[in-house]
Amino acid sequence: MADSSNKQLKGHLLINLLILNFSEHSDSLKWGQEKLIANLISELSLKKKFKISAIITRQGETEKFYKSKGIMVECLNFRKFFPIKNILKTIRLIKNNQIDIIHSNETRSIIYASLFKILFPSVKLIASKHDKAIFFPTGFKMLFRKYLYLWVERILFMIFFKKITTATNANKKSIVGFFKLINRKIIVIPYGITPIHYSNQYHTGKVVKIGVIGRLENFKKGQDIFIKSIKHVINKTKKKILFYIIGDGPDLENLKKLTENLNVKHLVKFMGYRSNIQKVLEEIDIIAMPSYFEGMPLLLLDSIHAGKPVITSDIDEFREIITDNKNGILFKKGDEKDLARKVLLVVENANLRKRIGNNLKKLKNKYILDRMVADYIKVYSNCR
Repeated sequence: MADSSNKQLKGHLLINLLILNFSEHSDSLKWGQEKLIANLISELSLKKKFKISAIITRQGETEKFYKSKGIMVECLNFRKFFPIKNILKTIRLIKNNQIDIIHSNETRSIIYASLFKILFPSVKLIASKHDKAIFFPTGFKMLFRKYLYLWVERILFMIFFKKITTATNANKKSIVGFFKLINRKIIVIPYGITPIHYSNQYHTGKVVKIGVIGRLENFKKGQDIFIKSIKHVINKTKKKILFYIIGDGPDLENLKKLTENLNVKHLVKFMGYRSNIQKVLEEIDIIAMPSYFEGMPLLLLDSIHAGKPVITSDIDEFREIITDNKNGILFKKGDEKDLARKVLLVVENANLRKRIGNNLKKLKNKYILDRMVADYIKVYSNCR
């Protein structure tokens, strides 16, 4: 590594940190994982103890954001098979910037970070697992690839990585169970967001607005269950309800066809992607999260800060935050009829909406960006 005089900053050791994100969405800040990584990098760049470098797959919104913050960013496509040119560029970056720690955020960056560790033995490796170690039905080819990648990660984690971070205890349990890693190697760091002041927390109008927000992926987010529940809701209440689907993704057209097939098209508004989450949450009365699995969705954290009543599936990741009928409402995962029952319960009871929203908001100080950044700084510092 560098001469000690080059690694000192006002009496403190300077940490040269390289953050890798080779996901297909790394050029955009539309998605939760990419927002989270960008916010972490942005805040760390303000700390005198750190010198930050980042590598993403291609040019776009993320690159512009990093450059506006004065962060050194390279756009190198590691999604191609063994890109020699980009590997050599990264090797030069690690050498020239005297990188101490590489922080990886998905499978490809975990694989290549391990290669760089072999070439630079003194570099410490950290990885973040943003989802559970889970298999989902997306066709044999994708299932096989997912299974293979997880086994590759398992081997690399055991050999090369000093710490693995994840956002929930449910995720940690999954990682320990599948990857067979010792508990102390895995650190739970809950996600955090920048606090926002929300107005119009509770509407008093005659129309109740309920929405799902996020990437439109039925196998993960369950927006189809939300639409299927509508037909069970509308015939059992005199309340006027509007249903909103906010976001875009591969299942957009499938969801639109589903509203037509169920004859609920007139009740559902597809809003597309909305960058201003504050305005969206101020317009909607109830947030539904019918996910089959999650890491820690930033939408839930936004709902916490907004004090919005939430109806979520009863998966472990939500149960870690939501206590049924206290600070949210849980329904049986994948059960459209149970979701409809819970929607009716919340729609018909304004006092319940207010109570669970207020109780949820009490958690906001636990899920702030400053706390998350401080936790990561401890991890980085302890890896030196």
